[in-house]
Amino acid sequence: MKKALLVIMVSLVCGVFLASCGAPKFVNKSPAFSFEYPSGYKAEPLQGKTEVARIANQNQYKIPVYTATVSDKAAGAKLEDMAQGWVDTVQQNTPKADRFKVLEQNLVKLSDGTDAVAFKIKWRWIDRVTYLQSSAVSAFQGDKVINITGTTVFGGDTSMDKMLEQCMTLKFSE
Repeated sequence: MKKALLVIMVSLVCGVFLASCGAPKFVNKSPAFSFEYPSGYKAEPLQGKTEVARIANQNQYKIPVYTATVSDKAAGAKLEDMAQGWVDTVQQNTPKADRFKVLEQNLVKLSDGTDAVAFKIKWRWIDRVTYLQSSAVSAFQGDKVINITGTTVFGGDTSMDKMLEQCMTLKFSE
């Protein structure tokens, strides 16, 4: 009986400790926001002038990869336009990428109450062979657009839903 009680108490203490550790988190100072990413992923060199974070799985291909971008909000921009804006930006930065298809787009609320849009996109990489899948969340913060994207090989081990769940950890702070 004492042994069983001790095992239960140790399990509770360890569970509370592990729960308090939480997932690794990227924190941006200005504009102030954060998002969580899977443990074992590491920061990689930034690509493009709007990227503020690139955090990748440490496998041979560095995917899945999560990126955070901060860009200027265009006059009259709407959340409903963000998926197409994402496609346009990727096409500008990687002109040989093609076959973009928005699979899903929904207006959502982040856990902090911020209005956002969540979307899933399938597309083909510049090698014209590899299909990728991206899940993303975009939100406005003042005059900026904040975007968190998860990308991996289409049909890969990490599902679009799992990547979107990770992107939905976006939080804004004062």
